[in-house]
Amino acid sequence: MSDLITVNNNKNINCENASAMETWFSRKNKGCSQGRAYSWAKVAVAQVPHQSLLLVPMEIIQKETERRDREKERRKKVADKFSVLQSLVPNLPNKIPRAEIMEETIKCIKNLEGKLKELEESKKKKKESSETSRISLNSTTNGSIVDVTVSGKAAFFGIQVEINNVEEPFLFSKVMKVFEQYKAEILNATISTTNEMRKIITVSVLINEEAGGEGSIEEIKKGINRLFV
Repeated sequence: MSDLITVNNNKNINCENASAMETWFSRKNKGCSQGRAYSWAKVAVAQVPHQSLLLVPMEIIQKETERRDREKERRKKVADKFSVLQSLVPNLPNKIPRAEIMEETIKCIKNLEGKLKELEESKKKKKESSETSRISLNSTTNGSIVDVTVSGKAAFFGIQVEINNVEEPFLFSKVMKVFEQYKAEILNATISTTNEMRKIITVSVLINEEAGGEGSIEEIKKGINRLFV
């Protein structure tokens, strides 16, 4: 083996004065860089003909290699996470310091939290404004009763009529025409007869705001009551 062994950047180790193993120990204890210490370790291995003759067990060298690999993997994971974070924040340039990425991310999160709060408040106000209100009209004209429940744009009509006071074959169609007159969208309609000889008609509708909104509900009730006068 030559007295001079070339290591990184053509820097030489004089083996006449000290072995590479001794040099590695010396420089490692003096706090030289990790990369430099690793290079000396490789030279030391090359100079010793067999592992059993090494002054430092091979396990130490292997642990150093594993530590370097773990550090490399950790740095890669951090870089990948910042890359994903940068892609999620809008209007960020391709090349930007990580500190600025964190700063812009925090701003973006606060902005989204503010918008979420506004949406929740708006939703709450709409819910309060559409709370169910009950409007009942009990008319004794010929024994007919019209009861209405309103919730937002929807209205539920319950109509009770004594069978003897109306022409039964035309009752249902006449009631439907009243809703059509005020452009209410009929969602469901049923008719049934009770044991007390009363006809019950239930109708669920959506009120047309262009046709008067809540005002049209009152008109529909009046129109239904006129059928039984």
